[in-house]
Amino acid sequence: ELGHGKDYSTREALLSLGSAELGEESSNAWSETHSMTMEHHIQDPAFLRRFGRNAEGQAPSDALIERYLENVKVNELISLRVQVANALYDFLLWKEAYTAEGPNFVDRAGELLLSIREKAFRMPAVEVLGVDPRYRGFATNHFYGGLVRYIGYIYAELASQLTAEKLL
Repeated sequence: ELGHGKDYSTREALLSLGSAELGEESSNAWSETHSMTMEHHIQDPAFLRRFGRNAEGQAPSDALIERYLENVKVNELISLRVQVANALYDFLLWKEAYTAEGPNFVDRAGELLLSIREKAFRMPAVEVLGVDPRYRGFATNHFYGGLVRYIGYIYAELASQLTAEKLL
Protein backbone atom coordinates (compact mmCIF):
# COMPACT_ATOMS: atom_id res chain seq x y z
CA GLU A 1 0.00 0.00 0.00
CA LEU A 2 2.96 2.35 -0.42
CA GLY A 3 1.23 3.78 -3.45
CA HIS A 4 -1.31 5.43 -1.18
CA GLY A 5 1.44 7.72 0.11
CA LYS A 6 1.60 9.20 -3.37
CA ASP A 7 -2.18 9.01 -3.54
CA TYR A 8 -2.70 11.08 -0.40
CA SER A 9 -0.04 13.61 -1.35
CA THR A 10 -1.80 14.42 -4.63
CA ARG A 11 -5.45 13.73 -3.87
CA GLU A 12 -6.18 17.10 -2.26
CA ALA A 13 -4.88 18.95 -5.30
CA LEU A 14 -6.80 16.71 -7.66
CA LEU A 15 -10.06 17.00 -5.76
CA SER A 16 -9.66 20.77 -5.66
CA LEU A 17 -10.09 20.72 -9.44
CA GLY A 18 -13.71 19.88 -8.77
CA SER A 19 -15.76 16.86 -9.62
CA ALA A 20 -17.58 18.82 -12.33
CA GLU A 21 -14.40 18.86 -14.45
CA LEU A 22 -13.13 15.31 -13.95
CA GLY A 23 -16.03 13.53 -12.33
CA GLU A 24 -15.84 11.83 -8.97
CA GLU A 25 -15.06 8.43 -10.52
CA SER A 26 -12.01 9.90 -12.27
CA SER A 27 -10.63 11.31 -9.04
CA ASN A 28 -11.24 8.00 -7.26
CA ALA A 29 -9.46 6.18 -10.08
CA TRP A 30 -6.54 8.56 -9.78
CA SER A 31 -6.25 7.91 -6.08
CA GLU A 32 -6.11 4.13 -6.59
CA THR A 33 -3.73 4.13 -9.56
CA HIS A 34 -0.60 4.77 -7.47
CA SER A 35 -1.39 1.90 -5.13
CA MET A 36 -2.21 -0.53 -7.90
CA THR A 37 0.96 0.43 -9.80
CA MET A 38 3.08 -0.32 -6.75
CA GLU A 39 1.45 -3.75 -6.55
CA HIS A 40 2.82 -4.59 -10.01
CA HIS A 41 6.40 -4.16 -8.76
CA ILE A 42 6.19 -7.14 -6.44
CA GLN A 43 5.12 -9.27 -9.40
CA ASP A 44 8.05 -8.29 -11.61
CA PRO A 45 10.86 -10.91 -11.62
CA ALA A 46 13.62 -8.35 -12.31
CA PHE A 47 12.42 -6.16 -9.45
CA LEU A 48 12.29 -9.15 -7.10
CA ARG A 49 15.79 -10.27 -8.10
CA ARG A 50 17.21 -6.80 -7.59
CA PHE A 51 15.47 -5.79 -4.36
CA GLY A 52 14.09 -8.97 -2.80
CA ARG A 53 15.96 -10.15 0.31
CA ASN A 54 15.25 -12.63 3.07
CA ALA A 55 16.01 -12.10 6.76
CA GLU A 56 19.68 -13.03 6.14
CA GLY A 57 19.99 -10.52 3.29
CA GLN A 58 20.07 -13.14 0.52
CA ALA A 59 18.34 -12.61 -2.84
CA PRO A 60 15.62 -15.11 -3.77
CA SER A 61 16.45 -17.90 -6.22
CA ASP A 62 14.86 -17.96 -9.67
CA ALA A 63 12.93 -21.08 -8.64
CA LEU A 64 11.51 -19.31 -5.59
CA ILE A 65 10.52 -16.26 -7.66
CA GLU A 66 8.82 -18.53 -10.21
CA ARG A 67 6.91 -20.40 -7.48
CA TYR A 68 5.89 -17.08 -5.89
CA LEU A 69 4.56 -15.72 -9.20
CA GLU A 70 2.59 -18.94 -9.80
CA ASN A 71 1.04 -18.53 -6.34
CA VAL A 72 0.16 -14.91 -7.17
CA LYS A 73 -1.85 -16.14 -10.18
CA VAL A 74 -3.71 -18.68 -8.05
CA ASN A 75 -4.48 -16.00 -5.45
CA GLU A 76 -5.84 -13.70 -8.16
CA LEU A 77 -8.28 -16.43 -9.22
CA ILE A 78 -9.33 -16.98 -5.61
CA SER A 79 -9.81 -13.24 -5.19
CA LEU A 80 -12.03 -13.12 -8.27
CA ARG A 81 -14.11 -15.98 -6.89
CA VAL A 82 -14.50 -14.14 -3.56
CA GLN A 83 -15.55 -10.93 -5.31
CA VAL A 84 -18.15 -12.71 -7.45
CA ALA A 85 -19.52 -14.59 -4.42
CA ASN A 86 -19.79 -11.35 -2.44
CA ALA A 87 -21.53 -9.58 -5.32
CA LEU A 88 -23.98 -12.49 -5.60
CA TYR A 89 -24.60 -12.23 -1.86
CA ASP A 90 -25.50 -8.53 -2.24
CA PHE A 91 -27.73 -9.15 -5.23
CA LEU A 92 -29.66 -11.99 -3.63
CA LEU A 93 -29.91 -10.22 -0.29
CA TRP A 94 -31.31 -6.97 -1.68
CA LYS A 95 -33.69 -8.39 -4.26
CA GLU A 96 -36.04 -9.40 -1.43
CA ALA A 97 -38.85 -7.09 -0.32
CA TYR A 98 -38.34 -6.83 3.43
CA THR A 99 -41.76 -6.10 4.88
CA ALA A 100 -43.51 -6.99 8.11
CA GLU A 101 -45.06 -10.00 6.34
CA GLY A 102 -41.91 -11.01 4.46
CA PRO A 103 -38.64 -12.61 5.50
CA ASN A 104 -36.58 -11.27 8.37
CA PHE A 105 -33.55 -9.37 7.00
CA VAL A 106 -31.06 -10.54 9.63
CA ASP A 107 -32.06 -14.19 9.31
CA ARG A 108 -32.06 -14.02 5.51
CA ALA A 109 -28.61 -12.37 5.47
CA GLY A 110 -27.18 -15.03 7.76
CA GLU A 111 -28.64 -17.98 5.88
CA LEU A 112 -27.61 -16.55 2.51
CA LEU A 113 -24.06 -15.86 3.65
CA LEU A 114 -23.58 -19.42 4.89
CA SER A 115 -25.14 -20.88 1.75
CA ILE A 116 -22.97 -18.87 -0.64
CA ARG A 117 -19.85 -19.49 1.42
CA GLU A 118 -20.47 -23.23 1.36
CA LYS A 119 -21.09 -23.30 -2.41
CA ALA A 120 -18.32 -20.91 -3.41
CA PHE A 121 -15.55 -21.99 -1.07
CA ARG A 122 -16.55 -25.45 0.14
CA MET A 123 -15.43 -24.42 3.59
CA PRO A 124 -17.47 -24.38 6.77
CA ALA A 125 -18.01 -21.02 8.41
CA VAL A 126 -16.44 -21.00 11.85
CA GLU A 127 -17.12 -19.01 14.95
CA VAL A 128 -14.32 -16.55 15.74
CA LEU A 129 -13.95 -15.12 19.23
CA GLY A 130 -17.50 -16.15 20.03
CA VAL A 131 -19.04 -14.27 17.09
CA ASP A 132 -21.61 -16.15 15.03
CA PRO A 133 -20.20 -16.44 11.46
CA ARG A 134 -23.52 -15.35 9.97
CA TYR A 135 -22.86 -11.79 11.17
CA ARG A 136 -19.76 -11.52 9.01
CA GLY A 137 -21.88 -10.27 6.12
CA PHE A 138 -22.68 -7.08 7.99
CA ALA A 139 -19.03 -6.11 8.51
CA THR A 140 -18.38 -4.20 5.30
CA ASN A 141 -18.00 -0.51 4.66
CA HIS A 142 -19.74 -0.77 1.30
CA PHE A 143 -21.71 -3.31 -0.65
CA TYR A 144 -19.62 -5.82 -2.56
CA GLY A 145 -21.93 -5.58 -5.55
CA GLY A 146 -21.12 -1.87 -5.68
CA LEU A 147 -17.43 -2.72 -5.70
CA VAL A 148 -17.93 -4.95 -8.73
CA ARG A 149 -19.56 -2.05 -10.61
CA TYR A 150 -17.18 0.61 -9.27
CA ILE A 151 -15.81 2.00 -12.53
CA GLY A 152 -13.08 3.96 -10.75
CA TYR A 153 -11.32 0.70 -9.88
CA ILE A 154 -11.48 -0.36 -13.51
CA TYR A 155 -9.96 2.97 -14.60
CA ALA A 156 -7.26 2.58 -11.95
CA GLU A 157 -6.47 -0.99 -12.97
CA LEU A 158 -6.05 0.02 -16.60
CA ALA A 159 -3.91 3.04 -15.71
CA SER A 160 -1.75 1.03 -13.32
CA GLN A 161 -1.19 -1.70 -15.91
CA LEU A 162 -0.12 0.84 -18.52
CA THR A 163 2.12 2.62 -16.01
CA ALA A 164 3.71 -0.62 -14.86
CA GLU A 165 4.41 -1.67 -18.46
CA LYS A 166 6.27 1.61 -19.05
CA LEU A 167 8.19 1.49 -15.75
CA LEU A 168 9.04 -2.19 -15.58
